[in-house]
Amino acid sequence: MERADGIFFEGDVVRGWIEQLAKRTQGTIDAAKDNKYFETEFNGEYAELQQALVALTNACEQLDLFTAAVARREGKAA
Repeated sequence: MERADGIFFEGDVVRGWIEQLAKRTQGTIDAAKDNKYFETEFNGEYAELQQALVALTNACEQLDLFTAAVARREGKAA
């Protein structure tokens, strides 16, 4: 497998993990949104989940940039 193909494959695997984590995080946030218990008892954890979701979204965006840069360098379409 060429180097770029390997990077694209690994990038797709990592993207799948990140997207799955983001989906689960969003599901947890959605479930906790209307639960008053989270507002009082787990407010800090709720805020951390929201920050984690932002970080996961940013990671996906950075992975897209990296994949595009590798594609340009290797002369392949991303």
